Amino acid sequence: MPCSAPPPAAFWTHLWPGTPLGAYALIGAAAVLATTQRAPLTAIVLVLEFTHTGLTLLVPILIAVGAATLTHQHLHWPAANTLPTDS
Repeated sequence: MPCSAPPPAAFWTHLWPGTPLGAYALIGAAAVLATTQRAPLTAIVLVLEFTHTGLTLLVPILIAVGAATLTHQHLHWPAANTLPTDS
């Protein structure tokens, strides 16, 4: 039976079968929070604590947050709260 999920969710569905599609929103939220606030550990703890998912989503969240943080550092994006200066 083919998977009817969007392509990124279909990839994760094959890696972790049985994961509800709503979990991918939490994984993405943790990755966005980690990069925008520059606080990966805090993002992981907040998402796990606020949603009470336990450790079931820990591995996908760690992978997503790690990839987002590495991408952010590699591209050297400025922080969201910094303003350009006139020099």
